[in-house]
Amino acid sequence: MNPDERQQFKNKLAIAKLIAEKVRALRDNLFAHRSDVDSAKLFREVKLKIDDVMKLVATSRQLVDLLCSAWSFPKRDGLNANADTIRVLQRLGA
Repeated sequence: MNPDERQQFKNKLAIAKLIAEKVRALRDNLFAHRSDVDSAKLFREVKLKIDDVMKLVATSRQLVDLLCSAWSFPKRDGLNANADTIRVLQRLGA
């Protein structure tokens, strides 16, 4: 990667990490360890919204695109998982 691409990658990665921390808090307390926690309260405390998840998905795709471009790999095929992601989150009550 050239310096400009590297900085762009670092900036996007920082954004993704902030949202991923929210996802991790939910995963750790609701799904992995099944802590005795009120799920609605935890969602409020973590402040994770569907828009955050959509941003995480989009940013992750952009990161992959940057890596593919830097290493001359073919671009991803452009499959759109937004609708599936929204359905899963709605089923989880997010």
